[in-house]
Amino acid sequence: MIFKPVTTEAAIGTDTAGASNVGSSVAVRLVNTHSSEVLITLEDVDGNDIGTFSLESLDTTIIYKKATDKIFGANAGVKICGVRIANMEQIVNPELMK
Repeated sequence: MIFKPVTTEAAIGTDTAGASNVGSSVAVRLVNTHSSEVLITLEDVDGNDIGTFSLESLDTTIIYKKATDKIFGANAGVKICGVRIANMEQIVNPELMK
């Protein structure tokens, strides 16, 4: 998958008070640099849990969310970054990713 970072990578918040909407991004890349799996929680703007999943150590994934949804994890060893996903037309013509 080809993507363009649209926010600065940062350590994930570790509770609902530290949850972030990652610059209102709708696609978020997560990478777990911690030595074990980390539980990731997605919540709505009011702090209600939408869902959770485990991110294995050294694993990377991209999730989709609403711009207002927030994310946090059980360990700050997970790094998050807002991204824009490229489609085939953008891969052939990178000017379209602006």
